[in-house]
Amino acid sequence: MFYRAGPWEKEYELETDAEHAAGARLIRRCSVPGADGSWQIETSEVARPDTTERSLQVITLRSNDAGGILLVEVVDVVQSKRTSFDPPLLMLPESLESGVAAEAESQAIVFARDTPGAVIERGPVRLWTLFTADPGDTDRFEVRQTMEMELGVSKIDRRTFHTGRFTTGVVAEAEMLNVTVGPFTVLSKSRRVRLVHDAAR
Repeated sequence: MFYRAGPWEKEYELETDAEHAAGARLIRRCSVPGADGSWQIETSEVARPDTTERSLQVITLRSNDAGGILLVEVVDVVQSKRTSFDPPLLMLPESLESGVAAEAESQAIVFARDTPGAVIERGPVRLWTLFTADPGDTDRFEVRQTMEMELGVSKIDRRTFHTGRFTTGVVAEAEMLNVTVGPFTVLSKSRRVRLVHDAAR
């Protein structure tokens, strides 16, 4: 599905907003599994047609013995931070039952990207994944994921909605990010994308 091993490349049209002009694109490129069985998905964007591609994030994934997909680490290229998960977080179970939420827990450890041994903060992370099949359209499905992290005094809430078809995969996504410190919201943003190109590499 959307975390599977590569090689593949997907290009999405970004919804126009204050940061993204008409024609803005989001690009994801996935590697083949390495010797240790892990693979990487890099996310980049072209915010405006006249700008160059900018790397945003690289995530590392691997499979568990049952066939589920685990999140090993996330590199935030923009903020120069690396977050590892101990144990690796179960991002996608080997099977999902429609209407039944799957829950996973881990510990997030945040490092400065340039000084790998320096821990900035750490805290618990929980992920809920809900798969829903469309009874009116047997080819259509939705996957909703809610991730909550507590890092120091900050609470991070990220909600992602994937819409897709069994015959073609995920075709659209919506993501909402909310960061609070105590009663105050310090960051709130959203992103919507629509798949326009899907190719194996």
